[in-house]
Amino acid sequence: KQWYQRRVRELLSGHKGPVTSLVFSQGMLISSSWDKTARVWDTFERKGTTDTLTLSSDCTAVVARPDGAQIAVATLNSEITIYDLKLSVTVGTIEGRNDLWGGRSKDDLISAASQKRNRCFTSLSYSADGAVLLAGGRSKYICIYNVEQAVLIKTLCSVPQSLL
Repeated sequence: KQWYQRRVRELLSGHKGPVTSLVFSQGMLISSSWDKTARVWDTFERKGTTDTLTLSSDCTAVVARPDGAQIAVATLNSEITIYDLKLSVTVGTIEGRNDLWGGRSKDDLISAASQKRNRCFTSLSYSADGAVLLAGGRSKYICIYNVEQAVLIKTLCSVPQSLL
C-alpha cells in the first residue's frame, strides 16, 4: 500500500488547541499545546494520557531529558517548567522573561514597538547529562540554565551574519 492509503491505527485525543511540540522518550510521547497543557502518553500500553501538566500560558516547546526522567516545557510568558515524570510533580520553574529582554528590569518602561515583539522560548535542549538546559526562540538571546538550581548560567547573543 502507498503511504496515503494506510489507515489510522490509533487516535490520541485530549488537547483542545493546536499541538505545538512533540517528543518521544522512553516509550512515552510528550505533547504540548496552545491549550496550556503538556500531556504524557503511554504509547506501548495504549492507556492514553498518563499525566497532564497544566501551565500558566500557551505552550511553545517541550523537551525530554536524555534519561527520560524529566521534561521541560516552555510557555508564551517566557517560563520553563521542569516536570519529573517518575514522581508526576513539578520540580522547578525558570522565569526567563528578563533573560530574553537582555537584562531589562521588570520596572523598566516598555515601548509599544518592543511590546509587539512577543519574546518567548520556542526551542529547548538538554545537555547529555541533563544538568543544563539550552533555551532560544523569539529573541536575539540564547540562554543556558542550570536545571537543578533554576538559574541562568550564561546568555549568548546571536547577531545576523550580515553584521559580522
